Amino acid sequence: LELLVVVAILVMVVSIALPLFLINKPSDRIDITEKRMDAVKKAIVGDQQALDQKARTSFGFVGDLGVLPVDLTELVTNSQTRPDYQLSNNVWFGWRGPYVTTDTAQNSTLAGGVVYTVLYDAWGNQFAYTTAPNQFPPDAPTGTVAMLRSAGPGGTFDPIDAIADDLISYIAEDETRTYVSGNFRDRAGNPVEEGEVTIYFPNGT
Repeated sequence: LELLVVVAILVMVVSIALPLFLINKPSDRIDITEKRMDAVKKAIVGDQQALDQKARTSFGFVGDLGVLPVDLTELVTNSQTRPDYQLSNNVWFGWRGPYVTTDTAQNSTLAGGVVYTVLYDAWGNQFAYTTAPNQFPPDAPTGTVAMLRSAGPGGTFDPIDAIADDLISYIAEDETRTYVSGNFRDRAGNPVEEGEVTIYFPNGT
């Protein structure tokens, strides 16, 4: 009977500890971190693969405001007092966040006690974000305009010129732009050889 009790306890301990061990493997944490970085990047520049009848539907913070966020808190609150989302000249523009979803599983908090786990890596450290070119690594891709960075397993950021275990996601200038092409036609559907086009930017100009 005592042996059976011991075996039962061991089985319980293993069944609880094994999933925790598997989740905490370095490779799993790296995978989770990379997925969160991808989610943050999509919150900033939208998802080019999100389509509805071949039309893109996700444009993120940049699509709403026409600029990159100053810092990641702008994805959560309108910290820079951006204009509210509004209709002007038949164009919707302005801040309409939060651009990331909340999560109650992370102890670290941001913006009035609301938790945004996606802004933290799997080691519990907040992502670094910068648009300053002098803070990009020397081997950053050409056209990089912003960078998301995790300190990785080590928990501290490595020197820019000697990055070891840091995880990095780059945002290219092309990803902050939307291209439109097509033909102009009159109300009857006939091609128009000449016309005047007025373009309104997200800031209302």
